[in-house]
Amino acid sequence: MARNSRPIRVRVHKSKSVTTESFRRFFSVTAGVFIFVGLVLSVLIWVPSMEAELATRASAGPAKIHIEWPQAAGGDGSTWVPGPVRDELLARAMTEIERCADPFSSSALEAASVSLMRTGWFESAPTVVRDGEAYRIAATWRTPAAVVRQDGVDYLISREGHLLPLAYQRGQAPVIAITGAAHQPPRVGGQLAPGQMWAGDDIRAALETIAVISNRPWRDQVAAVDVAEYAGARRIALISKWDGRAVIGGAPRDTIPGEVAFDTKLRRLDELVRQFGQVDAKHRLVEVAGPVILVDDVRTAHRDP
Repeated sequence: MARNSRPIRVRVHKSKSVTTESFRRFFSVTAGVFIFVGLVLSVLIWVPSMEAELATRASAGPAKIHIEWPQAAGGDGSTWVPGPVRDELLARAMTEIERCADPFSSSALEAASVSLMRTGWFESAPTVVRDGEAYRIAATWRTPAAVVRQDGVDYLISREGHLLPLAYQRGQAPVIAITGAAHQPPRVGGQLAPGQMWAGDDIRAALETIAVISNRPWRDQVAAVDVAEYAGARRIALISKWDGRAVIGGAPRDTIPGEVAFDTKLRRLDELVRQFGQVDAKHRLVEVAGPVILVDDVRTAHRDP
């Protein structure tokens, strides 16, 4: 009987594995559905919100930009920045901001700052921040101190000697002129380079002189500081608005044998103004740098009555 018996084959159903696999498929499908629904809802919520924001910006008109302009001397709240320059800087900032897809992004603010810095008007990159639905720009400005006269053009420079992006016709600038400079304005690739220093010790000497005489009561009588003889002889001359020349010799920080101290030169000019009413003593030429004051015997052609 044992030889005639056959083994019984038992089929085992892997019910647990089948159940697990079905669950995994169900979970995957369900998760995919939820993700898809979430994406659809996000788009449905985000698109109208973005459209509303864009519509609000469009209805508000061009971006509002507020630049903190430097104040003019006198304390009346006005600025020394000319109107055309203000318009140009505002337009420059707006162009960079509106160029970006998101005008309130950090990249848009940085682009405006970089563009403004390239103008040469600023000591460091301006700070551009969002102020509600507008922009506020603050910066450290380079203050104009003089113009350098070259070939009939008056180029504006800062107190430190940086070329600024503004020039005037001869004699039209509201600041004192420097004449006789040894070097041409700074250029890069043949183009004027605002923000670059104007080369030459003569420019430095002229700016130092202008700074020192700025608080003198006769300062407005000085139309120009001539440095044509500075490179060779260390001689500076103040040119009066009557075309007289007051030779003061070296600059405030120069030490030149045979010359009196710069404070003494200033006191001598004060005395000439007290006696004659003019810094040039109403003569064509006066020298105040030596041991004594020297006055040319030829009077200026145009003088106050």
